[in-house]
Amino acid sequence: TFTITPVVDALSESDETLTFAIASGSNYAISPSSGSTTLTVIDDTPTVSISASPTSQAEGAGPVTFTISRDKTSISNLVVNLSPSGSTIASDFSSDPFAITSATFSGSDTTTTFTITPVVDALSESDETLTFAIASGSNYAISPS
Repeated sequence: TFTITPVVDALSESDETLTFAIASGSNYAISPSSGSTTLTVIDDTPTVSISASPTSQAEGAGPVTFTISRDKTSISNLVVNLSPSGSTIASDFSSDPFAITSATFSGSDTTTTFTITPVVDALSESDETLTFAIASGSNYAISPS
């Protein structure tokens, strides 16, 4: 009997396997059905969250920065799916925020950002909302808060 203890690391990586096989030798026979075993090390998935700064902004007052954070780095890029929604319309911004449907982390980055800029228009309108939610995807979990 021997023990293998996987360690927690800060890397987001695919699950890994380790196969142990009994080598041929003298004075014993290897059972064909139990001469090897495989251990699968399941990686701990990064958790992602999103925030905005500032959380409210007047038309023409400058950009709003959205920051997506993850709690673990990776050895590869991570694409996070986004779901924009709200009571506003695309023309209220310098570029269409509803076209932003994903953000990409480079390997070791723990944050990635994008900005949108509300523009002044001639319409007298009530306050409007724009929300970016993290949508389901592979290789990440969504923070509950």
